[in-house]
Amino acid sequence: SVFYAMRAADGKILFETQLPGQPWGRPQLSRDGTRIVTSTGRGQIGVPRDTDKGWAMALSAKDGKLIWQKDLPHMPVEPGSYVTDADIAIYTVKNGTLIALRASDGSVVWEHKVGTEFMGAARLVKRAGKPDMVAAVTVDGVFTIRDAATGAELARRFVASGASSSPVDDGDRIYVATPYRLYAFGGLGSL
Repeated sequence: SVFYAMRAADGKILFETQLPGQPWGRPQLSRDGTRIVTSTGRGQIGVPRDTDKGWAMALSAKDGKLIWQKDLPHMPVEPGSYVTDADIAIYTVKNGTLIALRASDGSVVWEHKVGTEFMGAARLVKRAGKPDMVAAVTVDGVFTIRDAATGAELARRFVASGASSSPVDDGDRIYVATPYRLYAFGGLGSL
């Protein structure tokens, strides 16, 4: 992969940085504006291989130099979610793990094995005046809601197997789709 920073006004390339794997992450600017947090990976969702791998990293927003790079437990399924208040990035990893890394240095803030495999990204649920949450569902039907900053499990439910999409939140409800079923869980405000 090559990470490019371009000036929005005219597309001029400001810097480029070589990274391992394929582009996987959505670049996210740290809360202090000094680092770009992103991820890369090697593999394919739904097709397990021994060569699957993932990395998270932070680049200098000024010149693109690599500040830190961390091996993830497996291939990231999605680009990651940046939790501004906690200054952490949360990754949904193919092997059923959710992992939160400190954006400043890549250290592990929390890590939890949820189920056998993720095919859909975790959903960051932002709530005014309350701590952010992360909701995720594994292929084997484990649905979890966790405190985004600490990783503490707030709720766990079991749904039909086969989930391949992210949960969706709407107000006080969160929806989980599995083949032939749609679940709606209410009471997010009480968590």
